[in-house]
Amino acid sequence: MAEPHPDQDLGDARCSAFDSRLRVPALYRRPKADQHPQWTYYFSYYGVNQAKLEDYLAVSPEILSDHPMRREEFASIISTRIKSPELYDLLVTKGWGTPLKPLAWRGDLCFGPSQGQNVTFVRPNAWIGEWQSIEPHAALQEMLQRYLRAFGPATVEDFVLWWGARIADTRKLFKSLAGELELVDVEGLPAYALRDTIEPIQALEPMGTVCLLPLFDAYTMGLGRGKEIDALLPMKLQKLVYRPQGWISAIVLVDGFIRGTWEYKIQPGQIVVMVSLFSSIAKKMEQGITGEAERIGKFLNTKVVLEYKDI
Repeated sequence: MAEPHPDQDLGDARCSAFDSRLRVPALYRRPKADQHPQWTYYFSYYGVNQAKLEDYLAVSPEILSDHPMRREEFASIISTRIKSPELYDLLVTKGWGTPLKPLAWRGDLCFGPSQGQNVTFVRPNAWIGEWQSIEPHAALQEMLQRYLRAFGPATVEDFVLWWGARIADTRKLFKSLAGELELVDVEGLPAYALRDTIEPIQALEPMGTVCLLPLFDAYTMGLGRGKEIDALLPMKLQKLVYRPQGWISAIVLVDGFIRGTWEYKIQPGQIVVMVSLFSSIAKKMEQGITGEAERIGKFLNTKVVLEYKDI
């Protein structure tokens, strides 16, 4: 029987405090997100009934604080408090963090500083100290503006994919910012851009910039999928970047175009960077890739061997 899978995994920007306290004012309590019927079904599927789910949501903010808490520690305390061993098993065995999502969406949980290889969780308003409450709709508008400044022009569907919102709600969100948005043409596809970004975008010239972006890079995740990004990454090649089980490959980026993927393996005394390109390599691109590989070597303080492999 397939496991229920509400929305997307925990490892996205919504519940990470955006990796920076400077961005926290955009956090908000998603209204009634924890009341979605899928949650009741999801938790009951693993033996946590509606009453225990409500206890879990009510008691967790009392347990979480400004003290970083590992998942196992949190699971042990909350399951003991509400007398639900089933909840403990659910919290510690679901690696994607799905059972933590309702707390994140309520604004009661976000990632804290890592402890070695272990992630930790804190209560945002306790950890941050100065907590600014923001009306949910205004916070969503702010998120859309930031998204379009980073990834625009973009479509409604692009934002739905990135943020995990519902399509109907997102259309209303775009409409609420109609005075700030402009519908533009991107390689034949209509997309939205903030009006004050159009002129700077049009003034940009290709510079041959080459970047080796890592796995799950924000740029790659924010692009969208399908025909909307065909100009940047042809649809026939998208499966090499956006892989099964949500895996996002490390990519070779040239002036915003995805030209290949890369990976590495650590060997005694060196690291081997293996690049797979989608087309023939030009001299300037090769020089850029070599420079990026050398930068990785400096970062890891080791010798780098650069190899090219077929797709």
